[in-house]
Formats: sequence, C-alpha cells, structure tokens
Amino acid sequence: MIRNILFDWSGTLVDDLPAVWEATNHVLSRAGVPQLTLERFRQEFCLPFARFYERYTPQVPMAQLEEWFHGRFRQLQDSVAPLPHAREFLLFCRGRGVRTFVLSTVRREYFFQQSARAGFAPFFDRPYVE
Repeated sequence: MIRNILFDWSGTLVDDLPAVWEATNHVLSRAGVPQLTLERFRQEFCLPFARFYERYTPQVPMAQLEEWFHGRFRQLQDSVAPLPHAREFLLFCRGRGVRTFVLSTVRREYFFQQSARAGFAPFFDRPYVE
C-alpha cells in the first residue's frame, strides 16, 4: 500500500516552462547572447542551472545572472499554472489518506506563492524547497 508520494514541482504539478524560458531568454539577452527557441531551450537546459549558464554566459558572474533571472521571473510567475489533472490527483491522494510531499529546487517564495494561487497549499504535508 502506498502511504506517501513525493512530487517534484516544476513540470509535475505546475507548468512553469513559459515563465522559465522567457526569464532565461531575458538573461541571455542581457548577457549579449542570442536567445533560444523553445525547442533549443528544452534540449539544452539542465540542472544544476549553473552548468547551463556556464555554457552560454561564462563571462557573467552567477550573482548577476540570478539577479537578471529572478527580476524577470518575479514579473512572470503569475503565469505559472497547474497542470491538467494535478488537482484531481492531489484530491485522490487525500481521499485515500496518502501523504503528499514536494521536493524541488524551486525557490521557497515562488513555491508558496504558486501553490497558494493554484489552490494546492492545503494538500502538502511538507514541502522541501530551496
């Protein structure tokens, strides 16, 4: 019997791809690097994201990249939306007494804002986020 489920956040319960892609292209543009198509972004992006940026913007300090990214992402994060059937699955888990957790590299502030907006906050026993 399954008693606990551990979810990732991005791409599992919510779709943040458009916001992450746009914020990343903002960073690349600020760094003087050509922007990526969505297809190319999907092929190239990786975690830890420092490896990704090292390939594209080795000349820019990580602190500057993060400032650019988060400055833009904060403007876009209201576009992060629940993925189809995520709420229904969380309700299914709750109805069967299955505990649910989130383990993600998403920033704590983003997670709590996004989960509240999606109506997911009450479903998680505990989020493990940055």
